[in-house]
Amino acid sequence: MKAAGSPNFKITGEMDNPSRLDYDILGLYKKPTIIKGELVLVEYYRNYDGVTYSDLVIKETRQYLRDPQTTLAYKRIQTSTWYMEDDSIGLELTFEKYYPMPQSIDEAIRRRSNIIGEAKIFTLYNIGLANSQDYMMALSHEINLYINGATQYMYDAVTNSTQPYITQEIRDGIMLIIYT
Repeated sequence: MKAAGSPNFKITGEMDNPSRLDYDILGLYKKPTIIKGELVLVEYYRNYDGVTYSDLVIKETRQYLRDPQTTLAYKRIQTSTWYMEDDSIGLELTFEKYYPMPQSIDEAIRRRSNIIGEAKIFTLYNIGLANSQDYMMALSHEINLYINGATQYMYDAVTNSTQPYITQEIRDGIMLIIYT
């Protein structure tokens, strides 16, 4: 029920607390932000025209806490923000998720897969589709090892690349993506 003169939540058009609503199935446009393989921000918009998102409805920010020895995540802190029709913040909740070892390993695999995805996009833009596909196929074994936690093989394969389209600049760009 709406109070006189008060804005409603964008997601429901009502004043009621929307935090129990499964907004992931409502047809909103999801804009993920991945940094160093981590999904650190997910924004849900009402509109998207193929280029521009508009009318932010919900925002999730995520922070991962990692074991310094293994770099495996043991906890994620997520802050979810629901916006009102006047674009003010209507509700903000923080959730903690703990990762048992199997989920921690799955998160690491997903994070490393995201990093490889970024490297693939980099090569696609810099050496073209055919060369990018050829190069990634040549590295498929090392990519699989990297995703599963073994980094040295990928480092060696990129460093020792002999394909004529792989310049030092391309090597450096891939290394920057994979190892920072």
